[in-house]
Amino acid sequence: MALPLIPNFPPELLAEHRDWHRAHHQQMFSPPVGYGLEFLNFHRSFIRRALAWYENSGLDRRLVQPWQAVPEPIRRSGCYHPAAEDRIVRQTASFRSADELGHFIIVSGLHGCMHQQGALLFGEPGLNDFDVAA
Repeated sequence: MALPLIPNFPPELLAEHRDWHRAHHQQMFSPPVGYGLEFLNFHRSFIRRALAWYENSGLDRRLVQPWQAVPEPIRRSGCYHPAAEDRIVRQTASFRSADELGHFIIVSGLHGCMHQQGALLFGEPGLNDFDVAA
C-alpha cells in the first residue's frame, strides 16, 4: 500500500527538514541535554507549518490525519519496542521533562523504527530518507 505524494509540497520545507536532520544527525547517537526538547519543538513547528501550507493550498486536511495508533505491521517489526510505546502512552509521568520524553523517543529507537518500517509497509523508501521524509 503506497502513500500518495502531496502535490507541489514546498521544496523549502523539505530542505528545512533535511537540513535540521543533517545538522543534528550525530547528536542522535548521544543526545546532549536539551536535544530531546529541540527535537520535539522542531517537529511540532514543522508539522504545524506543513499543515498550514496544506490547508492554504486548498487541499483536504482530512487526508493528512495523524495515526490514532501505530499500524500493526510496524508494531510487529523487530525494531519496534512495545515497552517503549507503553511508557510513552501510559506512563507519561515517568518523564521528568519534555526533553527527557524527546530523548527517549530517539534513543528507544521508536522514531527510527517508524521511519524504517513505514518505508517498507507503504512502499515509500523516502520515509526512511531525511532528505525527502517530511
